[in-house]
Amino acid sequence: MRTTTRTLTTALLAAPLVAGAAVPATAAPPMRYTDSGTHVETSGQLLGEVDGLDGNVHQVFVTADESDDGTYGYGYVDSWACDDGVTQPYDPETGEELCDYVGFVELESFDADIEVGKRLTSGVLTGMYSSVVWDCDEVECWPVPGDASFDVDVTVTADSTKPATARFMETYRDPATGYSYRGTRTQKFTTGTATGTVGSENLVDGWGLVGTYTFRAMEKY
Repeated sequence: MRTTTRTLTTALLAAPLVAGAAVPATAAPPMRYTDSGTHVETSGQLLGEVDGLDGNVHQVFVTADESDDGTYGYGYVDSWACDDGVTQPYDPETGEELCDYVGFVELESFDADIEVGKRLTSGVLTGMYSSVVWDCDEVECWPVPGDASFDVDVTVTADSTKPATARFMETYRDPATGYSYRGTRTQKFTTGTATGTVGSENLVDGWGLVGTYTFRAMEKY
């Protein structure tokens, strides 16, 4: 459940949002933004000790979007401390945790590279992903680079040549100010097996997705 929730959220957050100067609410027309490009994501396990991470069993998710506006990569790693020989942090049938949860690391990249094969039959995701930590004051929080970095080199091989289609939508409205936001991401994709390395460690039980996307957003003040 943890992976699914974060993945769906990332599909919207990975796309850039429109920025503009504030104008009086009574005069401002809706601000619209569109973007399209290619997308590769992968998930799996890293087993053993990994530099920059606590624990010895890690579940990793890494993704990137590439368009004319540039490339943005996002990811995260959940880590557990498990007894020798235990490679799954929880029972797949009951959901009971079998290991001690020791931490979560958020990842970000602005130099990731994507290669997508014809008919979305394959995809390659490479690049350096740096850890992100959050600094906060009494009003807001902002991301700053962390100490860890992970070199990603993963290849996805699709199980089918018939893409599926999915749509994700996020809406928000502030009743106090009247500000509203709506973002919609439509994605055509295939899924399959992912192999390669994350932080020089082999990805185990890797799963991947290769696709194209269109993103539309509207802000109104």
